[in-house]
Amino acid sequence: GASALAVLAAAVPAVGGLVSASIRPAANYWKWEGNAEHYRSGGHGKDAHAVADRAQNARCARASFRRSHLAFCPASKSRSQLVPRPSGTRTANELTNTGQWNFGPTSPVRPSPFLLPNYAINQVLLPTGKILLISKPTESPTAPAVRPDAGSGIAHIFDPLTGQYRAVDPPTIPGQGASDTTVPNLFCSGHVQLADGRILVAGGELTGVTPEHGIEGQRGLWIFNPWTETWKAQGLMHHGRWYPTLTLLADGRVVIMSGFDEFGRPARAADATHPAVDGERINREVEVFTPNTDTNLAGTLERVSPALPDDIYSDAPSHAMDLYPRNVLLPDGRVLMAGPSSIPAVLTPRQTGAGNWNWQDLPAKSTFPGSADEYGNWSTVVMRPFQLDAQGTAAHTSVMSIGGTGSTNHGTTHTFSLSTAAVSAGFAKVPAANSIQIARAHHNTVQLVDGSMVTIGGGIGNVDSGDTPEIVDGNHLYDQPIFSTEIFQPSTNSWMIGPSNIQRRTYHSTALLLPDGRVMSGGDDRETKRTHPDQWKAEYYSPAYLSRGARPTITSAPAAVGYGMQLGINSTDADTIRSATLIAPAAVTHGLDMQARVISMPVSHTSSTRVTVTSPINPNVAPPGFYMLVVLNTQGVPSIARWIRVDGTATAEVIPPTSTPADAPAPVLAEVVPATPPAALAPIRFPVAPDAGLGSVGAVAGVRGVPSRTR
Repeated sequence: GASALAVLAAAVPAVGGLVSASIRPAANYWKWEGNAEHYRSGGHGKDAHAVADRAQNARCARASFRRSHLAFCPASKSRSQLVPRPSGTRTANELTNTGQWNFGPTSPVRPSPFLLPNYAINQVLLPTGKILLISKPTESPTAPAVRPDAGSGIAHIFDPLTGQYRAVDPPTIPGQGASDTTVPNLFCSGHVQLADGRILVAGGELTGVTPEHGIEGQRGLWIFNPWTETWKAQGLMHHGRWYPTLTLLADGRVVIMSGFDEFGRPARAADATHPAVDGERINREVEVFTPNTDTNLAGTLERVSPALPDDIYSDAPSHAMDLYPRNVLLPDGRVLMAGPSSIPAVLTPRQTGAGNWNWQDLPAKSTFPGSADEYGNWSTVVMRPFQLDAQGTAAHTSVMSIGGTGSTNHGTTHTFSLSTAAVSAGFAKVPAANSIQIARAHHNTVQLVDGSMVTIGGGIGNVDSGDTPEIVDGNHLYDQPIFSTEIFQPSTNSWMIGPSNIQRRTYHSTALLLPDGRVMSGGDDRETKRTHPDQWKAEYYSPAYLSRGARPTITSAPAAVGYGMQLGINSTDADTIRSATLIAPAAVTHGLDMQARVISMPVSHTSSTRVTVTSPINPNVAPPGFYMLVVLNTQGVPSIARWIRVDGTATAEVIPPTSTPADAPAPVLAEVVPATPPAALAPIRFPVAPDAGLGSVGAVAGVRGVPSRTR
């Protein structure tokens, strides 16, 4: 992706075989027609934005402008630790409240900002601790020979410990025409971690975007093995997908949804089976991928209705679908589509071959009295942390939709919340006092180890240059970059302004949590030339908890744990440990983390060197896969993460308490231990039904989770 397109409602028909609660036109598509035309022409407005950025830097050098436009001014290297405040003052305990940029170990890691091998438009954290970076074809300041030709892709493995990287080209998959001879372009794909730690990648950009072709979606499916750092082609989907979303289910299957198909831009007249269309069409078919237990073989792909017609553009009823839907697996086993449409929905999975998957519309998001608008475009959506009790039962939590744009294409501060205990009630608008303070879109929201969140970057969205001419120099997705972070504090249920970063992070920016508790921020492709490498740079943000004292350590922990089982954690700091947390590694692009999940567990102290916790009993709360296991002390300071596999077949592993060693220095980033690869993708056997373990509220009435079964 660049700009997506306004799609006529009548031109985007429905998916056959899906049962919907209502039949309604697909009217809520992202309205970027002007930007889309600019994108198709190949410009993206890069040169204009380079000029605008220089002008903005000059304005921000003036103290008077900086005071009145704090959020829109970058930090300098000498001022990178400052939190901008309207009064121009700082709090005494700033670092322990809001964190800072350019903090943490400087060896072996280079201080940020630092160059990446590509734009990092897609970032996936691997169980090895490395990061899979995917970008569009262009030249690179670190690799000038990187293919700049349209239609080819770029993927790298990047090691945040050493700064080293190498290219990892995915294999071609025959059957897509001219692109069969080029490296597949996985830019604008969807991705998620499978139960065995491998990464499933779906779709992307088929050919270079031109005014004639428009945007054509890849049909390919690939799996990346983090331990061998190699790809395995999985075949072709039924139709292309550019901007798809992937969602891992509790039984290890993956739901693949949305994205522009492979047919591209050309207008087509209506015929006996297809409606008229002028422009790209969204693939509204829902497919489900099942990985093969033999990693040398390809998985299987099915449409979720046994009688789905081959023509996915028939007039059969279906739920309207947008690009990169903000999907979340709910604790009852359903998939929530939280955006970008103003009308969210839930999809109820069924077993393979058991019939249709059912859609249910939820109430529309209300934005302000007397109006219902499509706010949520380019928002971030997060499932707030699950809180387990001593038996591994999860209390209900909430899903938050943060910022974004509406039909006016202005960034907003609107925040919405949905309770998993009352999904049918839909989203409610959060009061302004509990919403973000700076209007933004195209931002990233990262859930942190202690339950707080940080929102990074973004811009004003698509705005008319006449609104704020002193800042906006065009009508574009990259306009008005926001430099101030915002920190969500669970204790007050509110946001506070945090420190500013140096780099612009708007459209195509990404951010993810590292195993050492820091956040790596990258992306934003406003610059395309090697002579202007600023947007190839990444930055590190150190949350406030890294400034509150010494870190606890995990000396040993099991490599795997089943559902509802006790987990022993050995630590020389056991007496000070107050809780443990499981965090799913990020798979993020376009402000959407497709596998974000945080689970907080109370600890039981069994000795001065050992604590125990009980893992979640509900695989919908913790879908199978690798997680980062972290312990936090009484000051809220986290340990460096240990990788652990949550697996329905794992048995309790007894680890004897360790003897107390001599005092050792606090661990550094280099001590992150990569996960051990599994021998095979074992069948997943649930000890309990997935809709169990929801706390006193119980499962949502009338909703079935995936039945307990062996796959």
